[in-house]
Amino acid sequence: FFFLMIRRPPRSTQSRSSAASDVYKRQEKEKIRLKDLDTPQNPFYNERAAGFKREIDSLSSSVKDWQKEFKEKTGRAPSLQDMKEDPHLAQVLDNLKSSKRNLKTSIQRFRIN
Repeated sequence: FFFLMIRRPPRSTQSRSSAASDVYKRQEKEKIRLKDLDTPQNPFYNERAAGFKREIDSLSSSVKDWQKEFKEKTGRAPSLQDMKEDPHLAQVLDNLKSSKRNLKTSIQRFRIN
């Protein structure tokens, strides 16, 4: 008996996963590192974004302190509902969300300009 093997030519395009990986790597190279935003030596330094970053760091610290105090009082980690029920912390969370949104917008505008 005779078996004929037919060899397929190599594909001219990369597989999907490889192409997606290339896109991801490109995005990683272009990504602005948030921790370096408030360093004027950074080529992506943006005064406005640096201000939002400092505000976010301060608000995040307040939230972590509140969570630590809550855990010491109750013996358990706070749920999101616990956090929203505290009027002062609810305002801090709203400000944090707003600052993150503003930071993102500021970075996008900076990239465009």
